[in-house]
Amino acid sequence: MIKKYIIIISVVMSAWCNQGGVFVSFKPIASIVMYLLDGSDIHVYSMSHDHTSHHHVQLSHHDIERIQKSCLFISLGSLYESFSLKKIRIPCHVVIEDIKGLRLLKKRDQGQGYDGHFFLSIYNIKIIAKFLSSQCQKIYPHHQKLIEKNCESFCKNIEVLKTQSFQKISKCSKKEYAISHDFLQYIDDEMGTKGTLFLFKGCSHHLSPRAMKRFKDEKFDSIIVDEEMPKLKTFAHTVLINYTGRGYLLSKNLFFDIYRHIIDQTVFLFNNVFGN
Repeated sequence: MIKKYIIIISVVMSAWCNQGGVFVSFKPIASIVMYLLDGSDIHVYSMSHDHTSHHHVQLSHHDIERIQKSCLFISLGSLYESFSLKKIRIPCHVVIEDIKGLRLLKKRDQGQGYDGHFFLSIYNIKIIAKFLSSQCQKIYPHHQKLIEKNCESFCKNIEVLKTQSFQKISKCSKKEYAISHDFLQYIDDEMGTKGTLFLFKGCSHHLSPRAMKRFKDEKFDSIIVDEEMPKLKTFAHTVLINYTGRGYLLSKNLFFDIYRHIIDQTVFLFNNVFGN
């Protein structure tokens, strides 16, 4: 009789977790969770704020409801996100920046502290995937083997992505270029490129006259900007980077697509502005 009740409770809990699914604050991380849970009946949801900087996004009423209904909530943490989770009931919460073993680089653009774009590091993303795999296995033990298999596949494909990216970059004449702020520091570090920070003060995403003068004085003729700084596209040779997945459909391969996009845009800059 006891075994019968245990089985019933297990089935009920499993059905509840499948229905609640996993809610992730950041789309590229949500895509990794989708990869890990691919082949299961578990839903993965992501916050969708494609018209707002993720640094400044606040939780909507719908987001809070989704968090409270989920079996697992995953956020990047305070290095990248500013929303408050106070007074919100969260069944199980994983903060990515708290995962042990991540390699965090010091900020170059806003003084002290660590750069919150750690998710653009291949080294870090493997650690993140393995940790999320272990958490998903705890919550969905009936999918343990599937999640383990998917995690192994993800890590192998990440290594392939790293190799392919390095091969693309190494064929280019790597010269210094400017970046609008320090969002490419981790890729610069791993790929050996020479992105030079173009410092501007504040978060207005507009160039001040002083910043414009500095850009011209240092004679940069190319700049990489993110999707939040379109006004920087009005001068110099510019390539636009979308590293948040803004405007993209959530899929299990989104992280790979984003990383390839960054590498391809950087290679385009080298080949078409600097030449070989």
